[in-house]
Amino acid sequence: MNRRSNQSKNNVGIMLIIAIALSSIVIILKNYYFSAIPSYLLITFFLFFMLLLKSDHRIIYYFFLIPCNIASNLYVIHVAFLIISLYENLRKNKINTFKVNAVIILAIVLIFYEIILELIYPTIISINTLSVLGFVVCVVILLILGYGQYDVEGGLYKTIVAWTIGVIVLALCMAITQFSVGGFAVGDIRLGSPVVLHSANYNGQMWQDSNYLAMYALTGIAGLMIMARKYRSKVSILLAAILLIIGLATGSRGFLLAFIFAFLLNIFFMPKSKKAIISGVVVIAISFFVFMQSDLSTYFNNMYAVRMDTADVSNGRLDLYSEYTDILMNNPPILLYGTGLVDYPIKINSMFNKNYLMVHNSIIEIVVMWGLTGFIILLFIATLIYRKIFYKISRIGNKIEIISPLLIFILSTLTITIFYSYYSIMPILYLVISESRYISTNIRINNKTTRYLENTYA
Repeated sequence: MNRRSNQSKNNVGIMLIIAIALSSIVIILKNYYFSAIPSYLLITFFLFFMLLLKSDHRIIYYFFLIPCNIASNLYVIHVAFLIISLYENLRKNKINTFKVNAVIILAIVLIFYEIILELIYPTIISINTLSVLGFVVCVVILLILGYGQYDVEGGLYKTIVAWTIGVIVLALCMAITQFSVGGFAVGDIRLGSPVVLHSANYNGQMWQDSNYLAMYALTGIAGLMIMARKYRSKVSILLAAILLIIGLATGSRGFLLAFIFAFLLNIFFMPKSKKAIISGVVVIAISFFVFMQSDLSTYFNNMYAVRMDTADVSNGRLDLYSEYTDILMNNPPILLYGTGLVDYPIKINSMFNKNYLMVHNSIIEIVVMWGLTGFIILLFIATLIYRKIFYKISRIGNKIEIISPLLIFILSTLTITIFYSYYSIMPILYLVISESRYISTNIRINNKTTRYLENTYA
């Protein structure tokens, strides 16, 4: 009986590997050779594997799909994942064990708050409705995954690896597209350059803003670093090195800042482990060796010389922050209540008859969208979540270690538009919270072990 059970689990594991491998190949081939293939065929292919896989492996596959799909595909993927998850919970009678807590109530309040704002400040009704529904779906998925507290150890590590593979697939597709239009040769040569937007004929090809690609890479690196205390394989080191090269290739200043912060945080606050430190040094050494021994060295030197040799290192962001701060300070209703999530620059433009861009700062953006009211709701949600994660942990150093994934995430979003794609931001938030739970669980286990040894040998 046990042999059959183990064989079944191995078969499902093999099926997950096959699903990710085949999906990666199909996405790359569609991006470069078969771009005319309709997206619905690609989505059908993904849904086939989502239905085929068991619950835990479906979650891993779901996180693989997030970074390497365009927004329209992600909308369907999120909806399908939610429907399948709800059906499974109903079939297994898990809904009966569902308990409403303060976090769920506040999330529901935020959803209705957003709906009210969209009714007050409407844009195009069809786009408005679809976008709000997409936001609601993402929030509900986040609550379902969080409530189930999906395996925060083995499953989390596999999920981070799957996410990393998805990021690498995205970066490879973008690099192919950029090479095809000579985007690495002249002008803005960073991976994800906006210049390519005006040069490439997409037809459904994979593309992402360079700062978002950098955040995707940083999410994978941070996760692999956090899990390094238990999972230190050569594969993990290789994946982290590849993500580091991808992040550097984007030329994102936010990536550089957040990566340095994460690395220093890992050195000063994470458990002192020689293997973990060696792993970090190996990642940097491999990445450095790879591009110093190839044409990548010249590419990086040229790119960063251009990126840093400018009178405005913020690339216009400081002006945006100043403009939006003036709007908030001079318009109390917007400061208190916001304008709503969907197309807030269009709403601001219509109010003040001026062409404003997206704000490119997560904190200011949240206040513009939901006002101080929504900002306070989010603070309450974060406080309640981390209050539970901090349970029975009193040392300040341990609390900093636990909250470090959230700090790294916030820092990486201070120079980008966080809700440019909440289809990917919500899953990243789940990974961030799960990583904090993982650290907290390990600290409590270590504390119990220490107390046991002290009592035993006292």
